[in-house]
Amino acid sequence: MLNQMQKIGKALMLPIAVLPAAGLLNRLGAADVLNVPFMNAGGNSIFTYLSLMFAMGIAIGLSKDNSGIAALGGALIYFVLNFGVIGVNENINMGVFAGFIAGLMSPLIYNRVYDKYEGSPYFN
Repeated sequence: MLNQMQKIGKALMLPIAVLPAAGLLNRLGAADVLNVPFMNAGGNSIFTYLSLMFAMGIAIGLSKDNSGIAALGGALIYFVLNFGVIGVNENINMGVFAGFIAGLMSPLIYNRVYDKYEGSPYFN
């Protein structure tokens, strides 16, 4: 159990490591500091898509070979989960929790089938 929690903790470091840079971009680009809208928008974009970054970052961190395919799977699971919940009740905002759940689900699927798939050479 402790080993699994340590793996999840390591996987969480990837999306969390981006947050200080996003905060700096957001603050330095603000109108009362440097007034650079491009920097401010860059910082805001990271905070806007934070749940997607968690889905992809956790999927990469927990997959056996740190695969980008697992990250793509995490993004797809996040979109299906998020829009599925919105279809049921549009007042529910899953936020980062949806990204966390999608990031945990994707490597569970990927780690079972990654060595059995012999598809396109672009995925190898």
